[in-house]
Amino acid sequence: MRTAPVGLYYHGNDDQLRDVARDSSRITHGHTCALAGGIATAFLVSRALDREDPSRMPAQLLEFAGGLCTEFDERIRQMQSLPLTGDPLPHCRTLGQGWVAEEAVALALYCFVRTPEDYRATVVAGANIEGDSDSVACIAGAISGAYNGERSLPPDWIRRIEDSDYLGQVAELLHAGWRQRHQIPSLGGDQS
Repeated sequence: MRTAPVGLYYHGNDDQLRDVARDSSRITHGHTCALAGGIATAFLVSRALDREDPSRMPAQLLEFAGGLCTEFDERIRQMQSLPLTGDPLPHCRTLGQGWVAEEAVALALYCFVRTPEDYRATVVAGANIEGDSDSVACIAGAISGAYNGERSLPPDWIRRIEDSDYLGQVAELLHAGWRQRHQIPSLGGDQS
């Protein structure tokens, strides 16, 4: 979950994104699947910022992070074979419960790919899986939020977030840092 901001800050620099996401994950998770999951989350957020076609994201993810962990690759391929219509919960069960990185990322990506234009539906689907629903919803929400922008977040959800003003300031700092790294002048106003 914690590598979503890496995808924001290092957007446009895949080599640094990979290295920083891997190193951030390695602090607490040494397994290769966990490292692949951290890299994947950052990568998917970065691609979502580009408004990449969601149906292409799983294949792009496998190209970018594939080969790090066989189980991770298998779970993403399995996710690609699931139907995108109907009740998502039975299909989510086939991917697991999200307690390990390969399941959490596959579940989050599945929730997003099913409803790429609907932030609320994506997060609600992730939050209703059986298992590590908060992690899955968090990753799915990060991807969807990057894809759809701040305006897609339900205002009533934002009001209920603890320290939402502080988190908004952190987001602005990340965006300002990204602009500075890429030498993009601020245009002022809301850029979401």
